[in-house]
Parts: sequence; C-alpha cells; structure tokens
Amino acid sequence: MVMARSGETSLDRAVRYVAEAEARVAQQTALVARLHEQGHDMAQAETLLAEFESSLADMRQYRHTLQIVLDADLTPSAWSGR
Repeated sequence: MVMARSGETSLDRAVRYVAEAEARVAQQTALVARLHEQGHDMAQAETLLAEFESSLADMRQYRHTLQIVLDADLTPSAWSGR
C-alpha cells in the first residue's frame, strides 16, 4: 500500500498516480519495442502494457471525476449545510 505524502491532498495524490502510471506505460512501451527489434516473443510484455494502459485510463477518469467533485464542492463535508 502506498502511503500519502505529508500535506498531499486527494487530488495531488491522483495527479501523482497518473504521472507514475504514465511513466510505467512509457517504460513498458520501450520494452515492447526493444523486444520486437530483437526478435523476442512480445506476448507477455504486450499483455502487461495493455493492463498498464487500462489502469492509466481508469486513473485519469478518477482524477477527472475527483476534480469535478472538488470544483463543485460535492464532498461529504459540504453536504451538512444543505
């Protein structure tokens, strides 16, 4: 489990997770290219890349949804006054 950094908000954490996932996708993409160039079987590397890309899409969607919630002040703490 990844621990939140001191002073990091939920949105900060979501932004960081997206950036880290983008880096993993870039690394895996480079690995797939190297394997292809060297004539190796790429099946597992491509499967993992597809999983990374799917996870990244989910993280981006979560980040977007979180931004909407925060912008609209739809957080549970804001509900008490309504």
